[in-house]
Amino acid sequence: MPGRLASESATKLRERGIEAEATPRKARGQHRRADRHEVRQLKERGILPRVETEAMREVVRETRAERKPATKPWEERIERRRENVLAAYAAHAAELDGGTDADRQLARDIRRFVDDIPVARTRRQDLRAELEAVLAQRRAAEAPKAALHIPEPTRHPKNRRLDEPER
Repeated sequence: MPGRLASESATKLRERGIEAEATPRKARGQHRRADRHEVRQLKERGILPRVETEAMREVVRETRAERKPATKPWEERIERRRENVLAAYAAHAAELDGGTDADRQLARDIRRFVDDIPVARTRRQDLRAELEAVLAQRRAAEAPKAALHIPEPTRHPKNRRLDEPER
């Protein structure tokens, strides 16, 4: 729906003599949809939407289970679509390499654009990466303490430390 609206808007602008183009998200290297209106409003009010809470819980469960999460079907489709888009750009750039100087410059620009397209990751994959980064930081912070292993003073059965004088 939003893609069609953008396309119609671009058509209307061109009819009025204004240069406009509506490209699909996948052509711009963006696979993720915008948040739904209701979700965005909740976030603006500082409320964490249930859909995000559930996604976080799922990621935590997967991480606790210490297993590689199963790839979801939509993640596979996103990756295939991204590969197809990148292949199409590469084919266009290769075709332009045989042209004029301006064509070769355009081919270089296309390759630069393709290099800048980010890896397609879902919100779930981003959440997992964030959680793993936090856990890695915690492990790194705890590692020096474990390496030093400074023992706590031992307590005597009468609840006094052994290094304390008797009363």
